[in-house]
Amino acid sequence: MVTSIHIYYHGQQDELLIDKILPYLTACRNDQTIRNFFFLRYWNGGDHLRIRFYDAVDKARMIDEITELLNDHVNTYPNTPQNAARYQAFATEMQAFQEQLGLVQLEKTEALYNEVKIVEMPYHFEYHRYGRGAAQTISESHFVFSSSFAFNLLKLTRGNMAARLTILIDICVMMVGVLDEGPQEIAKLFHEASKASTNITATDSPVEEEFYANGLPDFTEQLPMLADIIQRLQELLSNTSGEHLNNGITAKITNISGQSTQVEKLLQQWQTELLTRKSAFKSIELPSKASHILMTYLHLLVNRLGLGYVVERYIYYLVANIIDYSTLDQDHHVSTQ
Repeated sequence: MVTSIHIYYHGQQDELLIDKILPYLTACRNDQTIRNFFFLRYWNGGDHLRIRFYDAVDKARMIDEITELLNDHVNTYPNTPQNAARYQAFATEMQAFQEQLGLVQLEKTEALYNEVKIVEMPYHFEYHRYGRGAAQTISESHFVFSSSFAFNLLKLTRGNMAARLTILIDICVMMVGVLDEGPQEIAKLFHEASKASTNITATDSPVEEEFYANGLPDFTEQLPMLADIIQRLQELLSNTSGEHLNNGITAKITNISGQSTQVEKLLQQWQTELLTRKSAFKSIELPSKASHILMTYLHLLVNRLGLGYVVERYIYYLVANIIDYSTLDQDHHVSTQ
């Protein structure tokens, strides 16, 4: 049985997760008072965490203890109410985006709730997105893995958003070694993900304009920082394919000078996880292409890391251009000047 709770709190969510909620849930799993857990961050109704845990021995006690942890956290990091007008504008954009995508189930926008509270809610698995039966089991198992993976990455990059972004770019580029599509098709997937905003698709304005308005440099300005990963991807794509590409890209991306062994281990774990899920998908019926579900898994990881809508799309924009640049004629060398 799945228990689902929403923790409404707008403030230092990273600290709440790293110091309070995730260590507590991990301890509960270790002492077998729950079987497992996963989490998400969400916007509808106000910023909140969605926590799901399986087969709780004493659900009421757990909710009481999580409430105590939340109250203790708020004493140090007070709740900061969200701006109602900004919330409504974002909600309107998200609703329009759902309609644009033709989603089977449109989400109703909830009223903004600005108080700190914990609410038990029904758990609704998205069958239309992930499938039923064995497909559901695979995805829920991945949600558990991804939550623990995100916990480790949050701890590793605590207070260092630049490092978190760099690791995520590496993870995204490694999709070239996961998805069955070719590099150019994968680049298109990331380009589309970067444009997931109605104010761009409605006007056909370059995606760079919105990012620039948010203080984010375009791809050419980022080339010096990205030169190493582009060069490695160029070398790999010119010499390998198929299964060798899966293994090779992991080695290329993880074996970067100066990168910690902790980061290398995390990148290898993520690559292995997605390849395992992709292999399992081959024998079951899915509601959409496996690549779309795997890209959704990537989106959920970014969500768990708390990077925000614009920054997530900016990462996809950079990755799409990294792949495009890496598939150019080999005479087109990367400039770091």
